[in-house]
Amino acid sequence: MKKHHPILTTKSENIRWLCGFNGSFGIVITMPNEENILISDARYADMAVKNLPKGWKFQLFDKDFKEEFGKKQKGIFQIEDTVTLAELERYKKLFPNVKFEIVSNHWEKQRRTKTEVEIEKIRKAQNQVDSVLVPFLKSKLKQGITEQQVAFELEHAIREKGKFELSFDAIVAFGENSAIPHHHPSDRKLKQNDNILIDCGAKFEGYCSDMTRNFIFGKPSVEYQSKFEFCLKAQDEILRQYKPNVKVVDLEKSCRDILGKEEKYFTHSLGHGVGLEIHETPGISTRSKDILIENEVVTCEPGLYYPDKFGIRIEDILVVRKDWVEVLSKTDKGLILF
Repeated sequence: MKKHHPILTTKSENIRWLCGFNGSFGIVITMPNEENILISDARYADMAVKNLPKGWKFQLFDKDFKEEFGKKQKGIFQIEDTVTLAELERYKKLFPNVKFEIVSNHWEKQRRTKTEVEIEKIRKAQNQVDSVLVPFLKSKLKQGITEQQVAFELEHAIREKGKFELSFDAIVAFGENSAIPHHHPSDRKLKQNDNILIDCGAKFEGYCSDMTRNFIFGKPSVEYQSKFEFCLKAQDEILRQYKPNVKVVDLEKSCRDILGKEEKYFTHSLGHGVGLEIHETPGISTRSKDILIENEVVTCEPGLYYPDKFGIRIEDILVVRKDWVEVLSKTDKGLILF
């Protein structure tokens, strides 16, 4: 993609995607002549010089940075709209001869299509969750255990001695709490015949996974069983529609059509992109103008939420392939009873 102006990048995920650098402080400048510069402080100098891709340069950020580098930069630079006003003022002082133009989603759009190396990292992250979740629940679930206890111990199990990180804080919801889509685990204790909703993800080498599954501690009510089977059927049906060149707005509309009169209990969007961030472009909703792209990683997560009763969400993470849907989440989607 032709770059008409240098772009100053500060968002950590974009910097990691561009050059592999994942230190706590970094600035990247990508030039129209393909000269790319990573700016960081002395803590990362040796690491950066050794690991930067071919053609990249390292610039030390020190007390002389403005005089030795900043003042020499001239003209128009684009800068990501993720910077704060305070940060923008700082960059104006560091680069006094530069005029900054705000740019939105420049790298995020390019990050949508994943390489096979990126997909494999996401697959490994998801495989970790798939290998851990059900055995963990079998060993830990007991009457009286709290949502907070389950969430804490599940996160510890997913991390597996530091091999993995968490994509996000796990959602663990018992009974009526599962009717809150983004419930924060509480001291609510597990009771006999409670339904359990768990939404969790691992991170491998910076890449995230995301999955939601549903369980019963005992026996499900007739109503819950019926609603769950209905939601599962809808999820299976909509999942097959994830194909390149499909408008995401049509996906969400199709899902809501399938849900019919239950659609009013589906209170969030159908899905989102996943990669170095747990929520990436595209947002799969009626507000989005995005179109699915081959080899991007997204979620399919219809849900039904009945206040003060229970909630159901069935979420898979998948790769949009040219002629098929590659579902990365392998844990059984059916209702698992403990």
